[in-house]
Amino acid sequence: MNDLNDEEYEVDQYIEDMKSLIEAVKSKDIQDITLFASSPYDETVSVDVAPIPGKLERMLIAAKKLKQIAKIEGYHFVDFTSPITKIN
Repeated sequence: MNDLNDEEYEVDQYIEDMKSLIEAVKSKDIQDITLFASSPYDETVSVDVAPIPGKLERMLIAAKKLKQIAKIEGYHFVDFTSPITKIN
């Protein structure tokens, strides 16, 4: 999800890049595919490095879209983003 660090890198572009990666994997005759939504990003943490505004929102949107792809294509899906975000 480091791709989403850049505010200019749109979620839709991330999803298109993921689709390309999936096609590359499928071209190697791998059919058992699992998509993952990564652990959430904490924009409120106090550290020496400035937080990346809007990253968590972009990650949540990407997770939702990856889940849709997994459902449509019959892939496995593991979502670390949404449940952990609810806990925080």
